[in-house]
Amino acid sequence: LGSDAMEGWLYKRGKEPKPWAKRWFVLVDGRMSYFSSADDTRGTPKWSVALAHKTSASVSGEDARQLIVSIGTEAYTLRAETPQEASTWAGAFNTIGAAHPAGAVPAHPPPAAPSAPANGGAPGG
Repeated sequence: LGSDAMEGWLYKRGKEPKPWAKRWFVLVDGRMSYFSSADDTRGTPKWSVALAHKTSASVSGEDARQLIVSIGTEAYTLRAETPQEASTWAGAFNTIGAAHPAGAVPAHPPPAAPSAPANGGAPGG
């Protein structure tokens, strides 16, 4: 992994009433992905999201192991094993966020310009 990459165990919160689920998270090449285990990283992630939107993270005031990660308009609650790990992960997300300030990278590619029909634009061709 590069200098702006990070990987390790985090817990993600499932839909209520599911408990926290331990997953191997990978933060690399502007994406956050998770896998069932570190051994699965050569395959397809269970989930992945591009961090092209404004990204930031903070450690929860209620639980120092808990992170609130904001990516665009979405917020994700994750939990690390220790407060130190939570702080390290938050720093990694914030480093990416500083590289992609709001509006610097479009959320979606701009729509392609419509191409002219082969018949010069005449209807019914």
